[in-house]
Amino acid sequence: MKFHAAARAIPGSKNTQEDAFRVFDVKGEDASGIAASDAGVALSGGGLVMVADGIGGYVGGDV
Repeated sequence: MKFHAAARAIPGSKNTQEDAFRVFDVKGEDASGIAASDAGVALSGGGLVMVADGIGGYVGGDV
């Protein structure tokens, strides 16, 4: 089985980027840079994808 992962993060209307993502293959290698490219990354045999949405819960969004 093959999975394809791609990600993009933009700050939107804020001055700082609060969103984050990480992509790891089954060997534990960080593939986040490849996932952020236009091609994305193919994960053969699975992987781990983490997404953190910076919602700006405190004044100014800084915690």
